[in-house]
Amino acid sequence: MPDKSALNIVSTLFILLPLWYNVGKMKEAGLLGRLFFFFLSIGLVTDLLMWYFHENPTEGVSRYLFSIYSLCEAVFFFWLLRRIGEGTILFKMAGYSMILTPIVWVITLVVSLTFPDHPVSGITFDAIYEVTASFLAGFTLLLLAERDVALARSWQFWFASGIFCYCFCTFFVMNLVGTQLSITLWPLNNFV
Repeated sequence: MPDKSALNIVSTLFILLPLWYNVGKMKEAGLLGRLFFFFLSIGLVTDLLMWYFHENPTEGVSRYLFSIYSLCEAVFFFWLLRRIGEGTILFKMAGYSMILTPIVWVITLVVSLTFPDHPVSGITFDAIYEVTASFLAGFTLLLLAERDVALARSWQFWFASGIFCYCFCTFFVMNLVGTQLSITLWPLNNFV
């Protein structure tokens, strides 16, 4: 079995591959490509900061940093799914999700600050947005399959597949938080 710390380092730095690939394409990239590059960069900085705060005696900071990143991630996913679903019911569902996400985030933040010792106070927001994003991404994949497009060449297909796999898998891993299985599987989350 590989060294756990080596796997954590590799999984955190794995994001450098798509970042490096996209640096050369920034001139041709449209708004979506640049926003995706920015999103990946924020993810890398967040992972590195969480790594730093986890290794130093300020672990509480990493929890709030991750919470803020989760909000940004959810809004970006819903925005992207909304853009893919223009002209369909998905457009409205993703739009409502974008509007409700910050409200739900604030509510779960207030609950977690009010009841800090409650075991689910910190994971409630993530569970809500991951289930919602998985559903919307799955719905997006069905819509794309109904269209007459070559799925393997469609950027929408790959983004929706990535959101679906990431959110669906993360939801199940996060339900195992605190268990040995969760601790073992968590570094693999960055590879998805």
